[in-house]
Amino acid sequence: MCYESDKIFLDKQKRYLFQRNLINKYKKTLLLMKVNYPGDNRNNHITISIIKCMDAIITELFNNEIYLKIFRITAEGPIITILLNMDAIKAKKTCVEIENKHMLGKCIDMDICSADFKSIKRSDFGYEKRKCFICNSLVKSCIENKVHSEYEVIEEIRKMYVAYMDRYYGNSLI
Repeated sequence: MCYESDKIFLDKQKRYLFQRNLINKYKKTLLLMKVNYPGDNRNNHITISIIKCMDAIITELFNNEIYLKIFRITAEGPIITILLNMDAIKAKKTCVEIENKHMLGKCIDMDICSADFKSIKRSDFGYEKRKCFICNSLVKSCIENKVHSEYEVIEEIRKMYVAYMDRYYGNSLI
């Protein structure tokens, strides 16, 4: 029997190979965007809606630089993979600004890999490590110490999504 957490782990491995193959074939900067959503049910109305909202923003910002865009639903949740005709450092700086400033930015991860498959980190540019959107401590510390329950994290993501939808569309559709 394959448990959902096993499927998530297997899909992470498949995604890594998929990314490597794309970069090897096209020699482009790769942007990977996914929702920071805990638990086994990562494909739901909220995660799909968040990724679609953020996809529209990413597409608008990187429009002239997008070489290829792929949307996939996996056990990890909805994932958008984009190959960019731009420098990986410039792409990462833009992504960090979105993660830090957009209403839904705390709900997503945007990873950047250069054309030589080097992962570009926020710390490479002196940006602070990501903070927890519940308590403002370092995310890594909260995850490692299991400070927040899965329910608490999911509820906070839901609240951010509802606030975003109410602000820009007049209702949350939930």
